[in-house]
Amino acid sequence: MELQETLAILKGPHVVLQEIPTGRKDGMFFVVDNSDNIIKRANGNNLNFWDDCGSWVEGATPCSTFIEQSGKLTTVYRPKGP
Repeated sequence: MELQETLAILKGPHVVLQEIPTGRKDGMFFVVDNSDNIIKRANGNNLNFWDDCGSWVEGATPCSTFIEQSGKLTTVYRPKGP
């Protein structure tokens, strides 16, 4: 899925689920409420991602930050270090 398509989906309208449904999910996507994990992370606790397909292996998904201005996406690079 291209980034622009992903952003359009996340901008909605969409149904937000509390968890990923069980069963076969080839070529499907879900928008999931992650607010509990945000609170857990802020409190230094382990995150909870229920998943039966194995894609949430630590480090499997790179994290990128983008800014959208006037319909154009720009990648934000944050230098490492203090």
